[in-house]
Amino acid sequence: LDGSATGSRRVKITTPFGSVVSDNNASGAFTVSATPAFLGNTAATFADGGFDGSTSTYDLSNGSLVINGSNFLGVKTISFMDHNGTNLNSTYISAAVNPIAPPAGITFNVAGTQIIITSTYITDNNASWANSATSQNRAIVLTSAADQNGTTAAQLIITQP
Repeated sequence: LDGSATGSRRVKITTPFGSVVSDNNASGAFTVSATPAFLGNTAATFADGGFDGSTSTYDLSNGSLVINGSNFLGVKTISFMDHNGTNLNSTYISAAVNPIAPPAGITFNVAGTQIIITSTYITDNNASWANSATSQNRAIVLTSAADQNGTTAAQLIITQP
């Protein structure tokens, strides 16, 4: 499984003559993470919580932001961004995370296929991300331990307080 903690994985080799485990340091430990990926469309990627798939709108007052996809256990950063019509532009929130022990207000499911971010977390860190003034220009970028990005830039949403 993915792991976002540096050097969180080691190798054990077992033979009929015994076993050996790689060193728990930079010469024997490593990190494994796949590129975070999202589901096929906006309604599926943001299904549940305060998201209305029929209007592609996340309403902060209706609940948590739920992100669905895969390879989330290797995520080290969640960025709340906007899109200027050409590419990702401003970062409203950049949250360093450890999926095993995430900050209060963010949870990862054990399969690494869902992240839930409470509306309180968004409000406490930068509520302006949740007010796109009816523009469909908000995105989430997930950065893995290997610095690979998964982005919802092709699945932009409207946000409202």
